[in-house]
Amino acid sequence: MRSLRSIVPAALLLFAAGRAGAQTPADQQPHHETSAEVSFVGTSGNSSTESVGLGLSRTDRVDGWLLISKGAYVHNSSFGQLKAESVALSLQAGKIVTRRLSMFARYGFLHDQFAGIESRNTVALGEAYILVDGSKNKLTADGAFGYANEERTTAPTTETATWDMGMLYDWKLSDTAEITDESRLVFSLSDSDDWRSGNIATLSAKLTTIFSLKVSNTVRYVNQPVPGFEKTDTITAVALVAKF
Repeated sequence: MRSLRSIVPAALLLFAAGRAGAQTPADQQPHHETSAEVSFVGTSGNSSTESVGLGLSRTDRVDGWLLISKGAYVHNSSFGQLKAESVALSLQAGKIVTRRLSMFARYGFLHDQFAGIESRNTVALGEAYILVDGSKNKLTADGAFGYANEERTTAPTTETATWDMGMLYDWKLSDTAEITDESRLVFSLSDSDDWRSGNIATLSAKLTTIFSLKVSNTVRYVNQPVPGFEKTDTITAVALVAKF
């Protein structure tokens, strides 16, 4: 575990330097965009805790292709004892079919030992459609079929075909502030009780042309968790974000 904590931040920095993309029309967004964020909370005295969060993403929009890569790392310790640690990575390549419709291939990885997940690898193929595309509001829906392999710490590895659907909402409050909310449901095609959901809600406010402040809340729910672990995990963070 110590080796993982030492290599993850460096790995994410290298990861974010690669190619990537997004689900918005290329003519409305920069061709290339990179963002990095960091959050830290520490206490001492009567209590000694430390929480660190890192996030990196890279977007490219080239010749009708939407490519995006993301990485997130969370570390929490109390009195020198590790309490939580997770690594989440995703890669997505999409091809614009029309102004609103795109097709994509997606890969995801999750390591969260404190939820009983040593590694979860997923692949999916699907379509995304922009339902609302206004100057202030944007709503995108997608659906995909795929495959998931989950190596568990206290239970046998699971493998299943999957079907998932997601919704991404973006509300621009002003030129300097916006709210986003991303929800996703993933169903196993071999076991109707094996399903999970995730939601990421964020509020961002620009401080300068490069830096902004972001408040986020992430909720992950697993209907059939690894035996001995809870169904719900929540991460709340306040982060400084640099976008360039």
